[in-house]
Amino acid sequence: MALFLGYVIICLIWGCLLSGFLWVFWLSYRVDRQRKEQLGFAEQVARIQQIFKTGGPRNRRDYFAIFPQACPRCGYRQLHTEPPLFGPRQQRVFLCSRCSYSNCAPLTSKLNSILRDVGSPYLTPEETQTMAELPYEQSESHSQIFVSHPGKSIEFLVTVLSQVFELPREVAFNTATETHRQGQGYVLTLRKAEAEEKINLALDMARKQGSPLRLTTAAPENSPTSIAATSTSG
Repeated sequence: MALFLGYVIICLIWGCLLSGFLWVFWLSYRVDRQRKEQLGFAEQVARIQQIFKTGGPRNRRDYFAIFPQACPRCGYRQLHTEPPLFGPRQQRVFLCSRCSYSNCAPLTSKLNSILRDVGSPYLTPEETQTMAELPYEQSESHSQIFVSHPGKSIEFLVTVLSQVFELPREVAFNTATETHRQGQGYVLTLRKAEAEEKINLALDMARKQGSPLRLTTAAPENSPTSIAATSTSG
């Protein structure tokens, strides 16, 4: 009995020592991480101050240092944002209102999103308004692709959206299910060359599978940023 109690006491002592060691290690790691974050923020603030001392941002690198959440393609600071996508990788979907760039896919509808202004973590809202945005030049022509699938099964449509238009599988499935249920199609706005390439791939897959997939192209009516869900009788 005494031997058993001694064994239990030794185990408790070793458990307390191990717990204390792990707690000290976690605390030192947390303090070190906070110190690195503070140093990184301080270095970023110093860089921003240096940019303003030289007269403001003179290139894209300086601009995105001040506005890290701006559109990475054109620098626009008015983005349509949607709730995070749930799945293996959660991400917040945004759509640029000027150049139609999206961090998820061009199949993002601005009808179900919220327009928000992108500020700067280093400037006050008033100072942000005084900062000029990057000039935007639309140098590439765009085409709209209307996707409709009147068949009874959505399996092929999910395959096309995920493989050809590079949508995440979960997003492709949800999109195909909703549009099929409501008898709708989607309008995608892509660069003209990219649109033609993807249409050829999708139609080739449809011919091989004998699927009634419909793809219709047209030039954007208003601007290359017009992306929206569109009804169809298909």
